[in-house]
Amino acid sequence: MKPFNLALSFQNGNPEAGGNDAKLAMIVNGQYVQDTYLPDQENWGINATQTEVVYLKAGTNTVRYWRFDMTLPNEA
Repeated sequence: MKPFNLALSFQNGNPEAGGNDAKLAMIVNGQYVQDTYLPDQENWGINATQTEVVYLKAGTNTVRYWRFDMTLPNEA
């Protein structure tokens, strides 16, 4: 497997809730890899990018993100 920079574009703004980082589970090829934290951007109109190093196999890979309060799929 080879390391790749994976960039996730997002909007995370919720000032009424005190501004909290969003926590997502990263699933690569059906396997849980790590948690990803998306920092609060103070309002929903601000675009941001979170970049992380992910190890991927040659060929096609599937990357999914799941919110911490959602049930992970059976293959994870």
